[in-house]
Amino acid sequence: MRRQELSRDRRRLLDLMRDMSYGRIENLTIRAGEPVFDESLRLVREVLLGRKANGRASPPQGDFKLKAQQIEVFEYFDRLQNGFIPVLKVQDGLPFQLQLEERVTT
Repeated sequence: MRRQELSRDRRRLLDLMRDMSYGRIENLTIRAGEPVFDESLRLVREVLLGRKANGRASPPQGDFKLKAQQIEVFEYFDRLQNGFIPVLKVQDGLPFQLQLEERVTT
């Protein structure tokens, strides 16, 4: 899968993660398998001390082949279709971990 094959909102999320480098995206709504950029979305950037550069100066532009973690997060969105992701952790510009809330029914 390549970047140019993604929807505009998925490319935006991809660029956000790459620009963030380390941190988390909070309150991410998924609608029809697509990330929603609304007022509840929150970015929390981590600054790693002792490193020469924190974050990338600018995310790469143009087309490139997606890494396995990037493909996996978008496949998860496709399965979820409509839902809410309280926390999406980002490490080295890549999606690293999703935290989900689920209701238990009796």
